[in-house]
Amino acid sequence: MPHANLIITNARIITMDKAKPFAEAMAISGNRISKVGSASDVMALRGPKTRVHDNRGNTVIPGIIESHVHLFIGAAELPLLNIYGIHGFETIAAAVKDHRSKNPGLAFLHVIGATHEHFGAGTPITRQLLDRIVADIPFALGCFDHHTVWANTKALEVTGLLRGKVLPTGNEIVMG
Repeated sequence: MPHANLIITNARIITMDKAKPFAEAMAISGNRISKVGSASDVMALRGPKTRVHDNRGNTVIPGIIESHVHLFIGAAELPLLNIYGIHGFETIAAAVKDHRSKNPGLAFLHVIGATHEHFGAGTPITRQLLDRIVADIPFALGCFDHHTVWANTKALEVTGLLRGKVLPTGNEIVMG
């Protein structure tokens, strides 16, 4: 086997192999992953021009090439209430109430994972509907696709949108 161009060591490599789900090192030869395994096994592919990278225990997921991944957004959303899979006004209102009780002192409530049909087919998501769930603090309900956000009256007031704030070109506010 030829020498590797790059060896990554001291890593938490996710292999997707149920028998051995993690490895500590991997080698890349040309544009291919040539070896994944223990540091000693992988270092056998080291040559005089091999670059060795200490990954300092960080995670590597080999072979995943995703040009539109939202890692930062996904990480930022981890502590938020995700209502994906929860449907109906009463169920959503109860989930929001529970989330607020576990997170007292929130100055702003951002809930994610909604769809246009979360409150029932034909039920539009309006600020008045959201006000029935949360009226005392700004409340934003984000669509799972990250392209739509519904807001309660308090959120629209705080952002100036109820007073005719001018938006940058390409943005749209639908008042309901």
